Amino acid sequence: MKILVLIFSILIVSVECGVLKNTEDQPIIHGGGTCGTTKCPDNYRCEFPMSNSECENEDGCSITPKCVLIPVSTPKCEENEEMKECGSSCEPTCDNQNPSCAPTCLTNICQCKNGFVRDSAFGKCVEKEKLQ
Repeated sequence: MKILVLIFSILIVSVECGVLKNTEDQPIIHGGGTCGTTKCPDNYRCEFPMSNSECENEDGCSITPKCVLIPVSTPKCEENEEMKECGSSCEPTCDNQNPSCAPTCLTNICQCKNGFVRDSAFGKCVEKEKLQ
């Protein structure tokens, strides 16, 4: 029973992490955010080719992982919002129309159009003029 649990555990880890190299004893499992000996840059993930069960080299199958760009879908902006390539990390709200914060660029984010502020309660953009 213990051997079955051990084999099952190895299979689960192998499926989640990918196998870097198969040996006769047991697979060496890829761990963390590294891709072989290289750490993938931000917005990239490590992918492994499908392992080949029929290996001809003496030390097992060497599988070369590679860093692949993670596709990013552009969010669809709601009414009275617009896409900002470099949006503010502290967007004006009904409660605080002139927030002060360190300038930080949030890339490709929907923010309220000029003349509108974010309603914190509902998350919608409302006209500044309609606020009391």
